[in-house]
Amino acid sequence: MAQGRREVSAGVAVIDGEQVLLIYHRRGEWLMPKGHVEPGETPAQAARREVGEETGISVRLLGEVGRTEYDFDPPGEEGRRFKQVYWFVGTPEGKVAADPSPHRAEGIEAAVWLPRAEALARLTFPADRQILARALELYDRQGKV
Repeated sequence: MAQGRREVSAGVAVIDGEQVLLIYHRRGEWLMPKGHVEPGETPAQAARREVGEETGISVRLLGEVGRTEYDFDPPGEEGRRFKQVYWFVGTPEGKVAADPSPHRAEGIEAAVWLPRAEALARLTFPADRQILARALELYDRQGKV
């Protein structure tokens, strides 16, 4: 990798039975909830916090399902960024709202529950589809808790 600022994020494939939680970002991207790991946080702590901040849903993590890495040019900023994302699979704690609350200040236009196949097809990035497929396998192996 070339020189540039490195960032670490964490996210969660949130699964509730046959439904998967996705968010729609104003950039036109369908994603799973994720965000920066803050100083003093573990990736797991950051992942749980980000789901809550972005959708209002509290999750219980079931395990780590992998990592993705990519580079990008942030809009309006100079210099390339290199991001590593730790991914977890999780399930909602308590009663789940049928209509999650998107955090519009972070650019999230919608937060929705979708059937598994539709969520896999709708995700914008192939690496995210691979992570979700692994997350679904882990979730199913644990007995659809």
